[in-house]
Amino acid sequence: MRRFSSQDITFIQDRACERIAEVFDAIGCDYTERHDYIQAACPVHEGDNQRAMFWAIRSNHWQCKTRGCHRDTITGPSNSVFGLVRGTMSRKTEKEWSFQQAVNFVAQALGLEKCNVGDTTAQDVEIAKIIKQHRKKQSATQRQGIPLYETVSNLKSDQVYYPNRGISPEIIAKYHISFCNTKGKQMYKRAFFPILDITGRYIVGWSGRSIYDKCSKCGMHHHPERPSCPDPEYGGVYTKWKHSKDFRGELCLYNIWYAKPFISKTGTVILCEGPGDAWAYEAAGIRNSVALLGLNLSRQQRLMLQNAGALTVICTFDNDESGKKAMQRLERDLTHYFRVFCVTPDTVKDIGDMLPGDIAEKIGPVLERASRAKMLSDDYVTENVDEKSKF
Repeated sequence: MRRFSSQDITFIQDRACERIAEVFDAIGCDYTERHDYIQAACPVHEGDNQRAMFWAIRSNHWQCKTRGCHRDTITGPSNSVFGLVRGTMSRKTEKEWSFQQAVNFVAQALGLEKCNVGDTTAQDVEIAKIIKQHRKKQSATQRQGIPLYETVSNLKSDQVYYPNRGISPEIIAKYHISFCNTKGKQMYKRAFFPILDITGRYIVGWSGRSIYDKCSKCGMHHHPERPSCPDPEYGGVYTKWKHSKDFRGELCLYNIWYAKPFISKTGTVILCEGPGDAWAYEAAGIRNSVALLGLNLSRQQRLMLQNAGALTVICTFDNDESGKKAMQRLERDLTHYFRVFCVTPDTVKDIGDMLPGDIAEKIGPVLERASRAKMLSDDYVTENVDEKSKF
């Protein structure tokens, strides 16, 4: 294992502080970026309190507020980036790491060190293996999709399904909602649309809704004048919704590319089930909604919300048994990370069936109560209102 000079160590430490997020990724620590600090569960004692540890960006030091791990001998003790890496990797590998191992780990994670094969030691091999796994995972999660601008010119705007469901031409154009009438294509006889990454520039998947209603006989979605129901073997072809191959919905939030600046500004995000709900919010002038494309919120999706600046989550799932159960589950699971409100439509099945004025009337009071200004006021501290009974 290479021993760095004090001058090299200073250089590596400075670069690590500039690229601290990459170091957190390398040690496998999930984090939330705030204005001038990074917040996370302490990876040294492997706690679950997401606010237990912070890295101060201006002063370039870390601190564990629950167990004081920065003062533990396992980290040096040291509140530098090397102390954080040393303590974390000692815990992960169940072997005590030296200061030089921590320096080598950071150097390799940031691409500042090229190992000489002839001088490679067992410790170098172990460090290189961990870095390789990290980079493989990172490349998989950061893989870019197809640029949106290369595709939009080939799309045919939907004039068949969603216009008849009350979706305006402006929403259809903004979200590139299209229709496929080409036999043999995956989205044949479907109104479909792209799902973009958080930047809104790359397509990470497609989702399409069958233009046919559910058959009362077979439960599949096919042409009502079809002579007979399809063979159950082909049930996957006649589903209500269809996603593109290899699309991973648990890694995406629909509409996050448009909603992120509004989430950051207000500190509030509205969770809904499907894209139609997000379009309805957009039509009502409410810009901070995202759709889960289902009923479950994955860990990756939660981190996306935290990184977007969400402090409050308003769950607005469908007014049915599964939607209500999902909201109860989310309310229980998310209270450690956010302030949570649950709202359901009164007279219709989902938000997408409501008129813009009704949506504003229903959600407006909740948004007012959930606003960042309200949270920072003195009145909020003394309030003792049962949120669930009120809404």
